[in-house]
Formats: sequence, structure tokens, C-alpha cells
Amino acid sequence: MSASEKDVSTTLKAELKERDKAVASNPLTQIVKAAFTSGHPLVLKAMQEEQQFRKRTQAELDQLLEALHKAIEAEDAEDFDNIHEVALKKLSTDLQLVGRFNEALKAFSVGFQQPEQARYPLKFNKMDLAIKGALDFLQGKGNFEALCQGQAPESYCYHTKPWDITILGVDPNTLYGSSKGTFFKTAALNVYLACSGKAKLSDLDLSMPGPYSSWIDNSAMVHTATLPTGLELTKLDESFAQFTYSFDKRFVYVHSGYAFGDGLRGEGAYYTQGKAYTPRDCSSWVEAICGSTQIITTADQLYQYRIRTGVGTVSAEWASSPSRTELDKLFDVVKVSDPQRDIQPGQIYCHRTFNLKDDPKMEGSLGAGGHTGVVLGFISQGKDSQVVVQAYSRDMPAVEGFGVQQFPLFPEPWNKPDSTPCNNKVMIFSTQGKAVEYAAAALASSTSEISSNKAFKDEQKASNRLS
Repeated sequence: MSASEKDVSTTLKAELKERDKAVASNPLTQIVKAAFTSGHPLVLKAMQEEQQFRKRTQAELDQLLEALHKAIEAEDAEDFDNIHEVALKKLSTDLQLVGRFNEALKAFSVGFQQPEQARYPLKFNKMDLAIKGALDFLQGKGNFEALCQGQAPESYCYHTKPWDITILGVDPNTLYGSSKGTFFKTAALNVYLACSGKAKLSDLDLSMPGPYSSWIDNSAMVHTATLPTGLELTKLDESFAQFTYSFDKRFVYVHSGYAFGDGLRGEGAYYTQGKAYTPRDCSSWVEAICGSTQIITTADQLYQYRIRTGVGTVSAEWASSPSRTELDKLFDVVKVSDPQRDIQPGQIYCHRTFNLKDDPKMEGSLGAGGHTGVVLGFISQGKDSQVVVQAYSRDMPAVEGFGVQQFPLFPEPWNKPDSTPCNNKVMIFSTQGKAVEYAAAALASSTSEISSNKAFKDEQKASNRLS
């Protein structure tokens, strides 16, 4: 082992030890362990998917940083400042172009069924925030220098043990759980472009395992959304001919697992074989992990809750729809009287947000927006009790990705910036029949170690040998 390899090995071990301390001290760790030992198929499948996504992200970042380091070594040391300058300039130019791009998208309706519609991830892309974050990162002390060495700065550790789990929110020891990951990836990709003299992400010399010829279409770091017909970028500005995020009549976006509306919906023309590491949103993931044949939204879950409890308005059209029939196969309502007893791993958490001025009882309207995920456990703290959930989520820059969150079981009303009073309607569903069978079958056909308690213990022992 060379001296440089020893240095990297020592650094990785130190990073893992710091990560271990942070994970062990987090009270959610015990909830996660208890959820795993419950053996519920949805819990095991959720943990398996998070583990696999994190493992794939780590492998892709290793490849990217190694390629970047080799490209840097091929340059003269005196060119480092120039590479830094080129990367910053390109990001600044792209920030302006993304602004023009997003402005042009306002003319298109949102949807995925018609070619003239803008896909949800496209319409609600956050590449302007990703680029701003990358600019800030590259101007941070020592960050560019770390990339030049093929490394991540200390607070952006991405090497984790397999049995760690991402806790959503800003973590000083890792890039998982917040937009730190998206900022870091965007910065690293742009520095690699700068030192390789290429213009677009699709031009980079990377090779991610998968069924497609382009690394982009196989990647867990980036994804694409088809441009709506009628939107020709070079007609907006000739500069779009060299736009970093343009690829084959598609828009490339950097992510940490989340895409509003789901990354594959409406993208069958390009992703003919699906994608193992597609970005998702909260409800599209619940839909996928439960094996639903229908699109599930938190509005659908609210309607089902109202039908099962007999409280609240329900659309007559929805009551006789395929969505209602499908949800009846997947979920039932949990009537929570004793939270410690009634809230269990493998259930589904959901909330919808209501304007209390217009709908004070949260029974007449559909509300606006919501969240859903798989229940891992419950923290009993009286009126401050929390439901612990695994989900896809994004609230940049504090939250972005796939991991564990906690939400109040008895939420207090709050006011929006315009003083509109709001609150969340919390719903808990048990999973039944088809949902459990689907997750169990997926686990049975998987080669991941997470599918058995013995494997869990064996993997823990293996992880301990690394530190």
C-alpha cells in the first residue's frame, strides 16, 4: 500500500468513527433498530432500498472523485487557479441560463401524459438552488483543494457503514440527509468539466453500471426530464448550445434522491428498462414499495381516511374510482387511542396541510400538499409525541433525500408568512394484503443482506472490523 493510499485509508477510518459517534448518540437510532427487529416486510424493504441507494451513491462519488483527481494531475499545478476560475464562471453562467429556462417553463402546463406538458420534476426543479450551493461550496475554505486531491471535505463524508441509516436534516459529519449532497455533487461535476475542457455533463468520461449507454441514465446522482414539445432552448439564447444540463432534448438535474412527482413518470421513451436508482417523492415511493397499480397521492389517502372513518367530504367520483379500489387492497385506517400500542412499524404515516381559515375542522376541503412514508416507530412525549417515519423528502437546503424523519402526532397550528393559519391532519394506516405481500415477495427475490436478522448481525460484525 502506497503512502497516499495509507493516508486515504486512515482518513476513511477516522470519518467512519466520527459518523459512528454521531449515529450512536442520536435517539432515533434505537427506534430504527427496533423497527428492523419487528421483521415487517415494508420496514425491511425500506431499509434495504435506503442502504442500496447510499451504497450506489458512494460508489459513484468514488468514481467521480478519482476521475477528477486524475484529470487534475494531468494539468500543471500552476493551472489550479485557472481551473477554479473556469468552474466558478461556468456555474455563474449556468445560474443565469437556469433562470431563463425556469422562466420559459412557466408557459407550459404541468403533467406527464401529453408531450407538450412540462414533467413535474422539470417544472419544480431546484437546479438554481443546487448551483448556488455549489458556488458557495467552491468558495469555502479548502473545499476546492479537497476536490483536487480526489477527496471530500471533512464535513461532507459520504463513506458510511452499510447498516447506518440516513437521518434527514443537516448533519455536520456527512452529506446525506440535506442538500449538502446535491451541492457537493454539482460542484464536483463542474470542476471535472473545467479540468477536462468539456461543456456538458453528458460529455464527461464516466461509466455507471446499468442498462443504458449514457452514464447519466444509469446514475444515482443525476436524472433527466424530457423537455416539452415547443420548448427549444437555443431559440431562447444561443448560449444554451453549450448548456451544462442539456442532453438529448432533456434537462439533466443533480439530486440526492428526491424529485417532485417521481423521476420515471412520463419518461418511458428514454427509460425503457426503468431505473434502479430513480429519484422519487414521498407518495410515489409509498406507491412503489406497496406495489400499487394506481398513482397514490396524499389527497387519495385523505379521501380513503374519510371514507373509512365516516368523517369529512369525499368526491363521489373518487369514491367509485380505481384509486379507491386499490387503496382498499393496500391500507386500512388505524384509530389511534393508545399511541404507544396502536402505532407500529410497517404502517403508513400521512398528513395533509389545511388552511384553518377556510376549513377550520379540516373536513371539507382537500387541503394543499402533504407528506407520507413508512412508520418505523413512535416517541412518547405526551402532547409532544412524535411519529418516526422513513420517506423521501425535500425542503432545501435543510432537508433533501431518502431517510428518517419525525413528525408530531398532535401538531400545533401555525401561521404562514402571510398570517394564514394552518395545521396538519395526521393519519395512520395499517398495511394489509397486497402491500405486505408485495414487499415480502420483493425481499424474497433480493440478494441484499438486510433480508434476515442473521445477515444483520453478520454485517454488523463485518462493519466493526472496518473500524
